[in-house]
Amino acid sequence: MNWSWRLILCCALIAAAFIASAPAQTAGDPVNPKNVHDRPDQDNNDRGLTAYESFRGTFDSIGSLLKVDSSAGYDFNRHIGIFVGMPFYMAHDSVNAGAAADPVRSGVGDLYFGGDLYFPNHIADYSTSITVGTPTGNVSNGFSTGHFTADWNNRFRHSFGRFAPYVSAGYGNTVPDSRDLTRTFSSLGHVFHGEEGVDVNLSRRTYAGGAAYQVIPFGRQEIFNRLDLVAHARDDHGSGGGNNNGGNNNGGNDAGKNGGSGEPGDNGGPGTGINGDQPTVAGNDLTREHGFDAWVGFEPSRAVRLELGYSRSVTFNLNRLSFNVGINLMRLLHAPNAH
Repeated sequence: MNWSWRLILCCALIAAAFIASAPAQTAGDPVNPKNVHDRPDQDNNDRGLTAYESFRGTFDSIGSLLKVDSSAGYDFNRHIGIFVGMPFYMAHDSVNAGAAADPVRSGVGDLYFGGDLYFPNHIADYSTSITVGTPTGNVSNGFSTGHFTADWNNRFRHSFGRFAPYVSAGYGNTVPDSRDLTRTFSSLGHVFHGEEGVDVNLSRRTYAGGAAYQVIPFGRQEIFNRLDLVAHARDDHGSGGGNNNGGNNNGGNDAGKNGGSGEPGDNGGPGTGINGDQPTVAGNDLTREHGFDAWVGFEPSRAVRLELGYSRSVTFNLNRLSFNVGINLMRLLHAPNAH
């Protein structure tokens, strides 16, 4: 089954889930949108087995990246849960669409697993999670780094009527996806990441929000692009890492096989360089970034969540649009109309 048929099948499943769940108008907590790794909403009726399906997409001037993320887990109580999941990626490189190489790549990413803790209280709700990625994805397509990865994330959140400000901070050896944005690259290297934002309840089933984010790397970084940025960055911005003949401008003449340190392209994200099973680019300080996100969401039922997002990378002068369709399969199966 090629990527287009997979996409059609995913859309059909999402549409079926939406239709099946629409009559069940029990509202959730739209100010606290649940992602795959978040703790359940504060009413917390999801003890026991959990199962989630999400369909996400990111679009920018380089191309588009679609991600289907399937996960399952078990919540022992309202404080402790575990999860395991597997993403599937479909990348379309609009820059090289006319080239001889296939601009569309698809495949599974890294199988991940982990656990999370949630401690609600009257001062601020605190949640923490650890996610471990295993090297099951294709390295040459950027769907994996070829190494085990780990990320530890912490979040504080408190509601004031319709408003719910939050702050999160984490540490790991890879740059994780944000709440609404799927990264167009995989990375290997130690980073701190933070986010400060607010969710706003607009109505019973709609919400909006915004956040500022920061990624602060330290030590050597390796980048594996999911979208091929080589032609774009070299033709338009003259940046990137080295290859067997040396880098282009900033890569250096002695960069060698693994690529020079390079500089991020103005519109390309963090760096460019060679393809294959080696990093697209390697060096120091490559994943440093700051910017802001904004989103709006709609919950037709407690089982389905729809979001549209906008992200602005100030560092890379890059605008990105995104969408996210999340389905809580256990809630869908237990909806009154499901019987």
